[in-house]
Amino acid sequence: QGRRIGVLLLFEDITEMRRTQVQLQESEAFYRTVFGSIEESIVILNENRIVDCNDVALRLFDTTKESFIGESIFDTAYEIECQDYPLHHHISIAYNGKFTSARCTLRLHTNPNVIKIVEFSFSRFGTNDENKLVMISRDITRKVEEEKLLTMHGRQAQMGEMISMMAHQWRQPL
Repeated sequence: QGRRIGVLLLFEDITEMRRTQVQLQESEAFYRTVFGSIEESIVILNENRIVDCNDVALRLFDTTKESFIGESIFDTAYEIECQDYPLHHHISIAYNGKFTSARCTLRLHTNPNVIKIVEFSFSRFGTNDENKLVMISRDITRKVEEEKLLTMHGRQAQMGEMISMMAHQWRQPL
């Protein structure tokens, strides 16, 4: 007859759920801050596909996020040759739960004349049923070139010293 005879109310305490949501948001903000502030290239792989990366990785691989995300690390437009074993060997070791690193050369198709020397580190993360890897890369081209230059200067200094000793012996025979 249009009259109310009662009110049915259901309540649920969502305090824990809200607290968890706030913690998740804070955790994600922390992750994004760390991810963006590190001066090393970070690439997240899932089943060998790139799912996330920081800006340093985009500069290292000379690409955009749109063209980089979703690509397979093996099908990228780059030529990666490691010093000791092929790249897939290091990645499979990391998928088996072991940390591995490699020094590799990286040739970009945007500029094939430029070869970068890169140190890659691979580490697995996530649950056991997920195949996720963190690939941290550091461009060490400049460091290697400086080491070569220092080695060359050291050798030249040794040769100069040896030549000066020989010249001294010629000038002052026994």
